[in-house]
Amino acid sequence: MISRDSPKDIKIRGLFVLLDGKEVANVAYGKTFEMSLKPGPHTLKVTNNLYSKVVELDLKEGETATFAARNVISGLWAVIIGWSGLAPYKVVLEQVGREEPRK
Repeated sequence: MISRDSPKDIKIRGLFVLLDGKEVANVAYGKTFEMSLKPGPHTLKVTNNLYSKVVELDLKEGETATFAARNVISGLWAVIIGWSGLAPYKVVLEQVGREEPRK
């Protein structure tokens, strides 16, 4: 599952989710995307078409992984966007949970 609900998110521009090289979702602010995967290795990429974050996963049978994603502006860029309305938006992708399969 990928959620995009951080108060630090700039709340504009979609975040495209690619799984094993295929686009599977465009997550808007306040939305969540969930997908079942087969066990084994997977590549998760989240991008705003300017910046990307990639995570390699190796899921076991019945295991789940949860991520938080957001578009952010930080430091000097926050000042520039306030002045000009233009700035690159960085992507943050954090794993916030991982549940082992129940035995």
